[in-house]
Amino acid sequence: MAAPGRSSSALITELRISHLRSFGHETVIRLRAGLNVIVGANGSGKSNALDAVLFALLQEPAMLHVRSWAELTNRARVGPCAVRLTFALPSAEPRLVLMAHVKEDASRAFKLNGGTTTAAQAREALLELGIDTSVPSFCVRQHSASRPIDDAALTRLLLQASGAALWQAAAAHSRAQLVKE
Repeated sequence: MAAPGRSSSALITELRISHLRSFGHETVIRLRAGLNVIVGANGSGKSNALDAVLFALLQEPAMLHVRSWAELTNRARVGPCAVRLTFALPSAEPRLVLMAHVKEDASRAFKLNGGTTTAAQAREALLELGIDTSVPSFCVRQHSASRPIDDAALTRLLLQASGAALWQAAAAHSRAQLVKE
């Protein structure tokens, strides 16, 4: 979610997961602008992919339903549990890479563009991108939804998430300009 007063133009373009829960080996998920949907059978790792993102985006263990970061490590333990997020940026710098991994002592460590960083520095880098992971609505999990959404609200949500709302607004503006001429 964008920080108050800021809009985020940064996009996660790649999610690289290694040895986290059901991901026994390195898995790469490439994402595009707009709405991305991850589908699969029960137990295929959809929720674990979201947990990987939350792990890298500085969330606390309780948000991932664990007491310790060590619980995220794949049971085969053939390598370190690590998540790498690659962000595309609208600025001159083409990308930002944030990596989080579980250390031997079960703590979490971060790297930003390859250099070791603190959680506070990583959080500040995300805030500079307009991403505030501390707000309660940052991530809404399926089990947190307590009532069905009506069709109109669902349509608004999908239009906003996919970017189609921006396209509709631009199209309406263009039509209005044509009518004026």
